[in-house]
Amino acid sequence: MKKLSWVKQLRDKENPNDKKKTDRPLALHCINMIDLKTDDIVLDPFFGDGAFYEQYPSHVKKDWCEIEKDRDFFNYDNKVDWIISNPPYSKLNEVFSHSVKIASKGIAYLIGIMNLSPKRCKLLTDAGFGITRIYLCNVRGWFGKTILLIAEKDKPSILDFDIEYWTMPPEELEVYQKEQKEYQANYWKNRNK
Repeated sequence: MKKLSWVKQLRDKENPNDKKKTDRPLALHCINMIDLKTDDIVLDPFFGDGAFYEQYPSHVKKDWCEIEKDRDFFNYDNKVDWIISNPPYSKLNEVFSHSVKIASKGIAYLIGIMNLSPKRCKLLTDAGFGITRIYLCNVRGWFGKTILLIAEKDKPSILDFDIEYWTMPPEELEVYQKEQKEYQANYWKNRNK
C-alpha cells in the first residue's frame, strides 16, 4: 500500500519542520503574552532570523543560541529566567528536557498542536512546570494548527493528561483498520486518475 504523499515528502526532507521562520508580528504577539519582569534573563535558543530575540522588551537581559552560528542550545548551561522561541520540532523531547534544566521561571514555545503529547506534558510536570496557557493560532505554510505553549515553574497546570494508551475494542479496531486500508487504496486510485 502506498503511503500518503505528504508523509513521504516529510520523511524525504532533512528535518522539514526544523527551519520554519516565525512571522515577526506573531513572535511579538507571543512575547507580549508573557509577564516578563525587569532584569529577567530571557533566552532565544533558536535565533533563526531574530524574530523573537530582536523583539524581547528593553527591560530584560537577553541571550541567544543558533546552531548555524556555532552557538548550540544543547551546550548552553547558563541559568535563565525565561526561554521563548520556535524550536526544531524533530528535537522537541531534547529541547524540553534541556529547557527545564536551565529555565527558572518559564518556557514558551511555538509548536504544532500535534506536538503536544502526554509524554511531553509529563516531562514538564515532573520538572515542576505547569502548563499555564495554550494559545491556538493559524500559521499559513506550517503543517496543522500551531500553539504557543507556556509552562511556568511551580505553577499549577491548566491541562490534565494521561500517559496510558487506550485502545478501541478489538472488534471495532479490526473493522476500522480494514476501512482505513480501503479508504487509502481508493484515495490513491482516485487521485491518480
